[in-house]
Amino acid sequence: MKTKAKYSVAIIAAALFILNLQSSIITSVTSLFPGSVTGCELYAQSPPWIWAKSAAGSDYDEAHGIGLDANGNIYISGIFWSPTVSFDAIIIENAGGAFSPSDIFLAKYDPYGNAVWARAYGGDKSEVCFHMSVDAAGYSYITGYFKSSSITFGSTVLTNPDPGTEVFYMAKVDADGNVVWAKSAAGDDYVWGLGVAADGGGNSYAVGMFYGDSVVFDAYTLHNAGGRDIFLVKYDVNGNVVWVRSAGGAEDDLAVGIYADAEGYTYTTGAFMSSTITFGPYTLTNDPGLREDIFVVKVDPEGSAVWATSAGGTWDDTGLNLAVDHNGNCFVTGLFQSDQITFGTTTLVNAGLANDVFVVKYNAQGNVQWAVSAGGDYYDTGNDIAVDASGNAYVTGYFESSSITFGSNTFMNAGAWDVFLVSYDAGGNLIYATQVGAADGEEAYAVTVDANRRAYVSGYFQSTSLSFGSYTLINQGYPDIFVAKIEAAPLGVYEVSGSNSFSVYPNPSEGWIMVQSMNGAGQFLITDMAGKVMYEGKLHTLNTTKIDCSDLPKGMYIARFIQEGKESTAKVVIE
Repeated sequence: MKTKAKYSVAIIAAALFILNLQSSIITSVTSLFPGSVTGCELYAQSPPWIWAKSAAGSDYDEAHGIGLDANGNIYISGIFWSPTVSFDAIIIENAGGAFSPSDIFLAKYDPYGNAVWARAYGGDKSEVCFHMSVDAAGYSYITGYFKSSSITFGSTVLTNPDPGTEVFYMAKVDADGNVVWAKSAAGDDYVWGLGVAADGGGNSYAVGMFYGDSVVFDAYTLHNAGGRDIFLVKYDVNGNVVWVRSAGGAEDDLAVGIYADAEGYTYTTGAFMSSTITFGPYTLTNDPGLREDIFVVKVDPEGSAVWATSAGGTWDDTGLNLAVDHNGNCFVTGLFQSDQITFGTTTLVNAGLANDVFVVKYNAQGNVQWAVSAGGDYYDTGNDIAVDASGNAYVTGYFESSSITFGSNTFMNAGAWDVFLVSYDAGGNLIYATQVGAADGEEAYAVTVDANRRAYVSGYFQSTSLSFGSYTLINQGYPDIFVAKIEAAPLGVYEVSGSNSFSVYPNPSEGWIMVQSMNGAGQFLITDMAGKVMYEGKLHTLNTTKIDCSDLPKGMYIARFIQEGKESTAKVVIE
């Protein structure tokens, strides 16, 4: 069995395929509604899984990326060591055969989870795909590195000037699995592509790190300032380099996650160990230095920094991925090992002695809106994040702790490490969380969400079997690939925590609300914010009561449920 290691600048990228992280996707979580009565929690049960699929061979196989096109097709990418891997009836082969190093895979599924096609790319040495992006037309973009003397993407052969050295690649593949173009960049030491994104104009972007004196992207040369430096490269629709940028100091710095919006602005996160790092006119300071701090930077379509910000403590803290909503709000997730870390005016406290998960939201100007954390007594990490059209965030990763707490709910680890999937609303309130895990180790590396708020996750599982609700996957190797789709949470279904919990939905409402007591009869009231009673009635256990609120003026009201002398409240919005 593989063993878990700590994320750091030196190994964080390798951790994306070397570590065995964990897999539990958390069930039933609560959260606070903005401005709610003290002690009131809003809760939606974890939605059901729609389907789950595995892809397997006889050796190690892992999915690292996921994406969606406008037609609801799902694409996953990653690496496989197995001589062959089966995606339903579609079989791909490792270029090295038995006892081979890792090759790259890219696969497409239809909206119902049926494999449409799968492709493999590799050579005589190890190749890695760290992440992917998919645009609305179904073009996939993958990035990573290759060590072989050459690697073939379709009709394009990329060569390695020093076989065994890790050379950056990026490839664009159409919706039918045909390679459109592929590019590489080499230096005098290793160059890794860690994140990739596509904008609304057919341009694509990659970020990562390079070691050694320099790296060459077509006609552009970047020079290293010391240790490992960050690069950001932009390609046009035909794969021509538009511009490249670098950042770094005397120590190890790297960019891991990138997002591109429809206008071509990019947002990048990662970690810097150098005492300072500069993005255009913005210089970020690492205090006390020689430990990893988080950075987030926004860059315009011409490659100029718009804003940059950082956060960090006395230990290693890293941004791993980010997503941006249609208003330009930027959501970032990752890990922090420091005892505490401050985002804006919010200080997050580490629950244990290792990694905790963080999620932070910045507005379009780079100002912190909110930040939350979750963790336990061991290593817990937010690997990826996605945002839907309403500004709800979906975060996935793993927890190795014996338990982890989201809001007021605590989830127990089922084995070595478990997957979690958690959703927050635009205000940072928990919508739901869910857990998937078994006796061994499982991890989700990637998440995406569709227009109907259904989330998709991909990763790997090592347990003999793994269940996503009623869908059980059987392991054929060690580990196997998984991809799964979960239903959207009901809109506006909120429960109050405590012994006399109840639910109110839809919320906001345009006139009618449905109210249900979860564990006993009691008195139900609706009052205005001044305390005037607007409705009074009875609730009975598990019976749903429909209440006409159409005569109420638009605004905020308090729903009150009184049972055996105990009262719970929740805010209700009438629109």
